[in-house]
Amino acid sequence: MWVENSLIVGNSNSLELRGVRNAGTNKFLNTATAVVQLTDLAGNDVVGYNWPAVMDYVSGSLGCYKITLNDQLAITALQRYRAAWSVQGDGLTASGTIILQAKTRVN
Repeated sequence: MWVENSLIVGNSNSLELRGVRNAGTNKFLNTATAVVQLTDLAGNDVVGYNWPAVMDYVSGSLGCYKITLNDQLAITALQRYRAAWSVQGDGLTASGTIILQAKTRVN
């Protein structure tokens, strides 16, 4: 479900889940509640955003949820961060984590 995302220091960043669906019926979940929490690997919330944060459903998509984070996140280049996500909908819950590494933009 998770789309590979990266964190770019000093930039707005997007995190996205795609293809959220009910595994039993294979139907896309377009009315679920999706949340994400970004922490360092020690479990401390990344400063600069209120966590956990609700991801918005992308209108007209097939189970896609997205959040755009501001450029004020306290992230450091080459450091790794954990994005823990969960989705609730259609009477089901799914969750997972992904490790992201912060980078600097190269022109």
